[in-house]
Amino acid sequence: MDINALLLPAHTGCVLCCRAKEGAAASGLVLRLETDDVNAAAVQAAAAGGAPQGEVTEDGCGLSATLVDPFGVTWILASSTSAKKCA
Repeated sequence: MDINALLLPAHTGCVLCCRAKEGAAASGLVLRLETDDVNAAAVQAAAAGGAPQGEVTEDGCGLSATLVDPFGVTWILASSTSAKKCA
């Protein structure tokens, strides 16, 4: 199953980002997906074939997780409130 088709309909927003987290393998395309449940989205994405690039982390902007899909696209899954706190 395509990770893009699995995640996009279920979450609140998708924003193109300019860079991945340090150390993330990438094809050059990075997508930031906002969700209310980062942990569940990360588990769902990994089950669909995404390769986690570390653990779910928390900082002053909320929770985030980074995965790379089978096509080399980097996905940053982030708390839906993070854009408001850190914009």
